Amino acid sequence: MKNYLKRLFRFGVITSIILTFLMIGAARASAQIVVPPGFSVQAVASGANLDIEPGQGGAFGMDVYYINEAASPNNIMRVDPAGGPPTIFASVPSAITLGFGFGGDLFAAEGASGAVSGNLWRIAFDGSVIFFASIPTFVEGIAFSSGGPFGTNLYVSEFGPDTIKAVDAFGATTILTGPGTIGTTPTGLEFGPGGAFGSDLYVIDRSGTIYTVTPAGVSSLFAGIDFGPLINRAETLAFGRSTTLFGENLFVAEEGTPGRILKISPDGVLTTFASGFPGFNTSGVTGLEFSKDGNTLFVTDDQTATLYAITGGPIEVDIDIKPGSAPNSINLCSGGAVPVAILGSDTFDVSEVNTGTLRFSGAVVKMVGKKDPHSLCSYEDVNDDFIDDLVCHYVTTDIAAIDGESYSATVNGELLDGTPIEGTDSVNIVKDTCN
Repeated sequence: MKNYLKRLFRFGVITSIILTFLMIGAARASAQIVVPPGFSVQAVASGANLDIEPGQGGAFGMDVYYINEAASPNNIMRVDPAGGPPTIFASVPSAITLGFGFGGDLFAAEGASGAVSGNLWRIAFDGSVIFFASIPTFVEGIAFSSGGPFGTNLYVSEFGPDTIKAVDAFGATTILTGPGTIGTTPTGLEFGPGGAFGSDLYVIDRSGTIYTVTPAGVSSLFAGIDFGPLINRAETLAFGRSTTLFGENLFVAEEGTPGRILKISPDGVLTTFASGFPGFNTSGVTGLEFSKDGNTLFVTDDQTATLYAITGGPIEVDIDIKPGSAPNSINLCSGGAVPVAILGSDTFDVSEVNTGTLRFSGAVVKMVGKKDPHSLCSYEDVNDDFIDDLVCHYVTTDIAAIDGESYSATVNGELLDGTPIEGTDSVNIVKDTCN
């Protein structure tokens, strides 16, 4: 049964997680949210219906800060994503978007219902608020550059005149791009993380068109593609990392009922990453941000005023300890090696496994060859399904994570692209006390 469930997950049959939970004072809606295999989703807090900003450590810790429009004036909340109720953090009436900036402080811009301008406010770690800069019209996006070609500035997207402005440490503003160069309603801002995406400023307008902007203010379509006709409506974007399960991709919250999170590769290939959210905000900003370590993607759902966390865990793979034997008996005092097969399938190519990252209950793959050392691994079909499996051998005396009380053992590792994998099989320990 266990292996059967694993295969269902692998083939994407079980990818939907049904979340039913209660709101304070009312019953929360039941949401059927679909995420890819290897990911999980959970509700973190209620009352989140606009932008969010995960803490980056330091005085702000790792809490997630979010805007609850209905709680104005005490509308900026904080919550520990690991658990616990939200608490009031600060008051910025009509706040619509958040971003960390100078001195590691949190900045909030006006633009929600009731706002008369896009004023920027600076919030210290203790929740105290001071005025920072005046923006004549509404602001819907904030991004911070800590140096380099873009200087040390906050960048804001100004709704109305459709400009991107740089704001220095003293609150003085200059125009980076003028009206008509970045669509009609620029909203979300995010600096490229380097690598295949480069380090220019990325801008998305409300229609879903994505632009890149150079330090000189020259704009162009991302990947040479107008994504406007492909995306219903969007206002926020976030970059995944190649070292996490999210990969080196650009993520966009497509607004509507239901809401979707789209994934775009560096060369412009667009696919659906997650779907089934009750409804992303069509009148404000849908929060979409990664945690500091890049392993969790936070998003706000306006329909249920809920903050969700999508977490990427290891891809579960099938393994066979000591292929061909049953039970899988291991003498921990043996001077030999234990063969473990990672099983391939129609949807999992074992040639993509980085053998140098593999660990079997703490033991690394055995190395052979004096002149040309290499991992003792081979491609074989151990289960007669006409698909290659990866068999690697691990030095028995290096196995440290199991003992005489263990009934299972695990292989951990990564694919060549850094995606983590994990597989578990049963064991029968015949000897664990060595003379």
